Amino acid sequence: MLAKLATGALVVAILALGRPVLLPIAFAAVLALILSGPMRWLERHVSRIPALALVMVLAASTLGGAGFVLVRQFDELTTQLGKYTESMRRKVGALQAGGIGPLARVEVMVARVADGLEKKKAASDDVQVQVMPARVSRATHLWDLVRPLAEPLITGLFVLVLCVFMLGRRDDLRSRLIRLVGTRHLTATTRALDEGEQRITRYLRDQTAINVIFGGVVGVGLYFIGVPYFVLWGAVAAVARFVPYLGAIASMLLPTALAFAIFPGWSRALLTVGLFVGMDLITAYGIEPVLIGYRTGVSSIALLISAFFWAWIWGPMGLVLAIPMTLSLAVAGRHVPGLRFLAVLLGDDPAIGPDLEFYQRLVARDEDGAAGIARAGQAELGRAGAMDRILIPALARAARERGRRQITDDDHAFIAVGTRDIVGHLQPRGKDVPASRPGRALGVAAHRADGEVLLEMLSGELGPEEGEMEVLPATMTVDEVLSRVEGISPQAVCIGSFPPEGGPHARRLCQVLKARFPRVRVMAFRPGEPGVDPSLAAERLREAGADVVVATLAEAAAEMTRLLRR
Repeated sequence: MLAKLATGALVVAILALGRPVLLPIAFAAVLALILSGPMRWLERHVSRIPALALVMVLAASTLGGAGFVLVRQFDELTTQLGKYTESMRRKVGALQAGGIGPLARVEVMVARVADGLEKKKAASDDVQVQVMPARVSRATHLWDLVRPLAEPLITGLFVLVLCVFMLGRRDDLRSRLIRLVGTRHLTATTRALDEGEQRITRYLRDQTAINVIFGGVVGVGLYFIGVPYFVLWGAVAAVARFVPYLGAIASMLLPTALAFAIFPGWSRALLTVGLFVGMDLITAYGIEPVLIGYRTGVSSIALLISAFFWAWIWGPMGLVLAIPMTLSLAVAGRHVPGLRFLAVLLGDDPAIGPDLEFYQRLVARDEDGAAGIARAGQAELGRAGAMDRILIPALARAARERGRRQITDDDHAFIAVGTRDIVGHLQPRGKDVPASRPGRALGVAAHRADGEVLLEMLSGELGPEEGEMEVLPATMTVDEVLSRVEGISPQAVCIGSFPPEGGPHARRLCQVLKARFPRVRVMAFRPGEPGVDPSLAAERLREAGADVVVATLAEAAAEMTRLLRR
């Protein structure tokens, strides 16, 4: 565990320290995945080099044109910023309600704190300090002027060139990655790469289209509301919506503040808020489930946590890459055994099966929660399917853990009684026993009350033409069981038991019944244990006298019907 924690800390440190190199590479990979679809389509009509050139020209033209329009809008906004600031100051002043409103009280408190700090600083400053500007060379001064613009341009050029090479040499990159991982893992690596590329490409393509539509509708809505620079706000909303859960709401703040500043009253600001919130709800719960689907392969809470993680590692740009990076890690967790924990932490598949969840609820004494799981299983699998896939495996696990002393006798009794109550509340099959004498069956629990529950499940699955199956309690002695069999003369006797403790008792009953009543057909109903070969236990039961050995409720119902119809 310490080694794994140290490895995780080292990976996080590498991601944080390698941000200047890793972040452009990740952006180039995401951009290459977005453009891979148009690239493949063009390659069907022209060769690779013309297709690559055409895709890059179209992408650069689209980004350049959009950037030119946005820069103009932003420049106009900055020139009018002073007027908007003054308008907002007057409106906030009006909200202070003559000096008695909450804003006024906050302003007075802040002013008092600031005055106190200034007085304290003035009292403590006894020495006058004169700051002399340092002499800087012309080259250094020129670099300081150019640096803020040169760094993003160099990074953008690097991303563009790397994206071109990734698109043009994608087959070679795949082959080298497979060779790096090792040819022994060729199949797993190929599947992981294919699934990751398809999942991320599909998500980015669909999400880009949805965000463009979202930004366009928002821009048109702001135009009709009257908010200036609607093209800029629509573009900001489209880009910001790549940030999961928070982007759309964050993009709403600036246009809402602008509407609040330049329009009298609150109507335009509220309309702006309603536009953003309404579009986000329609997109998140109406459009995205249809176009993208309800499943991205990553759970919603994992997406939210990953957004904070990548923002912490790589800053605001990490928010944009959060979902593609998380999808990649989830795919790697599905195909790489050493990273299986990532699939559990990030994936949207159920962490445990319904049988384990049912058992866990009963161990926690939450019978209502267990009943809800059973009803959901019945709606999906049917009554018999829910018992075979959920209830019976839970009873088998309880018997096994009781034998290992991992649960107490009280826990085991509660699980058995709770399961019996849940079985009784599941929709039973309607039974109309015919007037003519039906076939008679007898159920005998081999050891504990869980065997009775197993036989009651079987009794509920028998059709009306077979009649009722009487279930004897597990507290009856062998002599009492023999007396009851002699009294009703059943056509078949079913012995229900759970391993491991129920095995010897079931074999003992089979031997006694077959020796005393050789004409009675004996069926042993014994669910299997996970990871244990059931054939050995079945053979021992047959040697003890069982005519039929079954492991599931469906098999037991079919065999009992056959025995009673003979």
